[in-house]
Parts: sequence; C-alpha cells; structure tokens
Amino acid sequence: MAFGIISGGYRVLLMSNNEKWREIRKVMHSILQKNNASVFAEFQELESKHLLYDYLHSPDTWYKSNARFANSVMLSVVFGRRLLTGDPHTEQLLQTSRTFVKSLVPRMYLVESFPVLERLPKLLQWWRPEGERALAETLR
Repeated sequence: MAFGIISGGYRVLLMSNNEKWREIRKVMHSILQKNNASVFAEFQELESKHLLYDYLHSPDTWYKSNARFANSVMLSVVFGRRLLTGDPHTEQLLQTSRTFVKSLVPRMYLVESFPVLERLPKLLQWWRPEGERALAETLR
C-alpha cells in the first residue's frame, strides 16, 4: 500500500536496490554532498528563524510548524521554493505526508502483512481505492 500504491513506487526509502533506485540515489547524492553544506546552512538558518517565530506566535500548532520547517528546508534546497504557513501547497504536502505515514503503521493495511494479497484482481483489492485517492492527491 505505502510503496506500491500511495507513492506510485517512487519513495526511495522503500525501494529495493534496482536501476531506478540507483538513478534517484545518484541525484540525491549530488545534491546532498558535503561541499553543498554552506548552501543548506543559509536555508536552515532562515527556516529556523521562521520556526522560532511560529513557536512564539502559534504555540498550539507546533507540530505543523515542525513539519513545515523540515519540508521547507528540503524544498528550498532542491526547488528554490519555501513552504509558508497557511499556504495551500503546504497544507497539501503535510496532508500527503500524514496519509503516507499512516499507511506505514503496522497492520493498518492487511496487504502490508500479507503481500500475497497484491495478486488478487484489482477489483477485489479493497484497500486500493484509498491508496489511489492518496496518490491522486499527491500528484495534484
């Protein structure tokens, strides 16, 4: 469910060591090299200040602030775009993350414990529509 349907097979963390994994890992490695640390530091400092501001002005949303911080650092480094509190894109990303993490909870979906269920015809895979909706939300 988590890897095959919700992520469309593109979550590096859950991939097996194959050609697609090696290609994505190579790109990630080129971005995350030690000599790029100074680039990350600027984004981390800016986002840390924003995080502290959020803690002071909206302490009740600390969890959302933490998620925004972590994702904003990554998106800033990779795409040059920050995530801002209240931005619909931020809310969508955080919802997608929650859905994905929920799908990783042991025994949340029977297919995770019994992968043989993936061999059922798609019409009989009762978990599939929920996963496909989550994937569609991610791609929106």
